[in-house]
Amino acid sequence: MNFRVHAFGDEMEVFIPAPGMHMVYNALAAISVGYLMGVKPAKMQQALAMFRNAGMRQEIIKRDGYTVIADCYNAGPESMEAALQVLADTPTQGRRIAVLGDMLELGVCSPAEHYRIGRLAAQQQAYLKANKEQLSREEKKAYKAGNKARRKAVMIAALLLNFGLLAVFKYGDFVLTQLNRAAALLGSGPVHGPLGLIAPLGISFYTFQSMGYLVDVYWEKCAPEKNIARMLLFVSFFPQIIQGPISNFSQLAPQLYAPHSFSAARLGSGLQRMLWGFFKKLVIADTLAPYVQAVFANYTEYSGVAVLVGAFLYSAQIYADFSGYMDIVCGLCEIWGIQLAENFQRPYFSKSIAEYWRRWHITLGEWFKTYLYYPVAVSHFARNAGKRWQKRFGGSVGKTIPATVALLIVWLTTGLWHGASWAYIAWGGVNGAFIIFSLWMEPVYLRWKQALHIQEDCWLWRAFQTLRTFCLVTVIKVLPEV
Repeated sequence: MNFRVHAFGDEMEVFIPAPGMHMVYNALAAISVGYLMGVKPAKMQQALAMFRNAGMRQEIIKRDGYTVIADCYNAGPESMEAALQVLADTPTQGRRIAVLGDMLELGVCSPAEHYRIGRLAAQQQAYLKANKEQLSREEKKAYKAGNKARRKAVMIAALLLNFGLLAVFKYGDFVLTQLNRAAALLGSGPVHGPLGLIAPLGISFYTFQSMGYLVDVYWEKCAPEKNIARMLLFVSFFPQIIQGPISNFSQLAPQLYAPHSFSAARLGSGLQRMLWGFFKKLVIADTLAPYVQAVFANYTEYSGVAVLVGAFLYSAQIYADFSGYMDIVCGLCEIWGIQLAENFQRPYFSKSIAEYWRRWHITLGEWFKTYLYYPVAVSHFARNAGKRWQKRFGGSVGKTIPATVALLIVWLTTGLWHGASWAYIAWGGVNGAFIIFSLWMEPVYLRWKQALHIQEDCWLWRAFQTLRTFCLVTVIKVLPEV
């Protein structure tokens, strides 16, 4: 498999003998993030070795003052090793690289523009191939820069359109309320009354799903879909439109477009999962709901113990409700021969807040990680901030700044995504604060565990971590409700 690797404008073609094109692509993406964050090749190799030995899939590993990002973009260890070997065999070893041109540059476009962006990219490839001998290196760079500027202009317009529509429908009244309150404090009349718009069903989910697809088109991770009916099928696939999961185009679209035959095994397995989902939703969640609502509607009239019990029951209720819906949807799609992305992996058995959010609403976390966290973490702003702090406070602090900035933005956005209120923004900020605090305190935690001779594989320590995380999650979860 041949891949184009760009390093400061120098283009080369490399061959990678690895099992699966997309996995190697993801591995190159993961390594490029590491290089952009200043991680040396030897540290990447060490991180990969730790990865294999500890089985720490999709974890951020800190060692010797380096923030090592490994296995991001779901790249497996074998593909990571193959991609690292490519870097070792090329003149770019030890330099900061960007993979496949614009892969790490954030851009979003609207459904009306996805084909235009793909067509601009195809035109560039065709033009450069046809004029390979006639054009000088400087002329090729100039043409690429002009084409990139046109694509970016389309992306900016489409970005404003997509987020603008979502903002008006979902956050218009919230913004107007804040403006009216500010005007009242200044002794002025209201700016505007409530819009009273009814948001389209599932607007947050299908907006995020379509934008993820469109970003992938811009990054040339997938080809633009030319059939508008197929495109609309992917965006509005009804089982997932209300509560997700937020699917990736390359994972879901081929299943939707492929023919499927009847399978008795799939029918039985899908019905069993749907039955389990209905049990969680109707028997557990709906039974607990009246008790939870009674407590939170008048929590000042109950004792502290009663409120605490209500909080724990709320954790059970919301998990049974949300995961039950996912089981119903996934079971129904399994009957049709369609495998949806999983959204839950026993989240209440997590040992940290960060791990919890890798197990709860997984596809939303993956979306934010891919399309917001990594682009912000490797942006010029975050890297420059890291360099300034590194000069002032040292290497370890400076290298943590990009991740801190990205996490703060992601979690405030996550809170706003969940609800148009300050309570949800605060809820997102609290989650982010715990994760950022853990990131900064990790070296201290390691020293404490070594001093206290705590063994990570001790069942008692794991049980304590799990119970501690569940209690924290429960307390944070009720913040928007009170």
